[in-house]
Amino acid sequence: MVWVMRYLFRFGFESPDEFAANRDGGWDDESSEAVWIDAPSADAALDWGRSLAEQFVEKLFELANAEGYSWQARGFASWIESETSVLEWARKSPEVFATNYGQMPDLAALAALRSE
Repeated sequence: MVWVMRYLFRFGFESPDEFAANRDGGWDDESSEAVWIDAPSADAALDWGRSLAEQFVEKLFELANAEGYSWQARGFASWIESETSVLEWARKSPEVFATNYGQMPDLAALAALRSE
């Protein structure tokens, strides 16, 4: 039996609007996202989270009819959260979605929510 724990994966990224403003104005604005990942280890959750982040940001840009963009190529931060206050917030927040390791959630729906 493989034990699974829940990890809060967090990552920074640029939305399509932030990307255009940063490029045109020389700024460095960014957003962040969080997702619970049920995984066998923190390393597995981090790896899977990075795959999710890449596809999530790709979907944001697709919905905005913006130029192609790679989250991974931009080198944004990603981590497994350990700060107690952030973990408590995430447990209570209806905005933080959850998924299992290896399972791709409906990123189009999430990106549409975050694009509003």
